[in-house]
Amino acid sequence: SVDTVTIIAKDLAVDELYSPESSCDVAGLQTIKFLLRNAGKDVIPFGEQLKFKYQVNEDDLVVLNYTVPYDMDPGQTKIVTFNETFGFIPDSTYSFKLFVDWDADHFSDNDTVSGLIKQYEHPDIDFGPDMITTQADTVVLRAPLSMTNYSWSDGSRKDSLKITYPGTATYWGRTGNAYGCFKSDTINIYTYDVQMALAGGNVN
Repeated sequence: SVDTVTIIAKDLAVDELYSPESSCDVAGLQTIKFLLRNAGKDVIPFGEQLKFKYQVNEDDLVVLNYTVPYDMDPGQTKIVTFNETFGFIPDSTYSFKLFVDWDADHFSDNDTVSGLIKQYEHPDIDFGPDMITTQADTVVLRAPLSMTNYSWSDGSRKDSLKITYPGTATYWGRTGNAYGCFKSDTINIYTYDVQMALAGGNVN
């Protein structure tokens, strides 16, 4: 006779990394979000303690503790999230790697996801300090060239705003680049009764 032995091996897989992803605001508090799958033939029970580890570039590994919230049947998936803070620098690219570290896991070739994360730079728009002039209608506010989006306080969409109102007023401009990063600035232009304007009595 021939005896058959079935070995049920436990296996956890990290299938897909959803975030962090390249964007204008990767720095600061962000969500690490990925898809966890029971790739084995056995149930992973409620309350099982797991460790996930991630690494940015060649920095030290960061350990994230996780408790399985319910029985995970074979083939079942779960989106896992953690909130972490990143100190990414604008206009820089980082490598990001995450993997599950579980003593009962028999297969390691599906434990890891990785990717490149770009911290895009916001446009540089700066009108400088508030302005005092007797000829407000000669002022032109300019935004950086080669942007993909412009909007101004008068509703126009060009890369500059020609002031036509001769009195004291507040103006703002907003510009965006190809990555969807936006930045805005505001300026007060004071004219005519300068003393009243500076006192806050005639600022629109």
